[in-house]
Amino acid sequence: MLCNDFDYRSETLYRKKNLEYFIHGEGGAATEYAERDGMNTMFGECIIPLTDETAKTWAREHLDGESYDLVFGAPQEGTCSITVEISAAAKAKLDAVKSKSGTTQADIIESLLLGL
Repeated sequence: MLCNDFDYRSETLYRKKNLEYFIHGEGGAATEYAERDGMNTMFGECIIPLTDETAKTWAREHLDGESYDLVFGAPQEGTCSITVEISAAAKAKLDAVKSKSGTTQADIIESLLLGL
């Protein structure tokens, strides 16, 4: 780490034993990780919990394909990956259905779309 580099920034993705993801982020005074102490701004760090989907999005943006596959597994034959933005209400409903059914978000969405 370069403590005197105001633009220094690092993020590392981790997975806990319970399979939840988080990022450990750190950075210099000119980054979003900076900590302010009165008039001074200095190096800072924090832990950012992630949903599975957010972790995958982060990994697609920051890891090469082989590293992504090691963490999340290779895509199944005949599938593709997409990222979508939905309302908070729709996300809450999707989470509720996922919890109740014990299936994945992808399976829920696919069954809805293929049932049209």
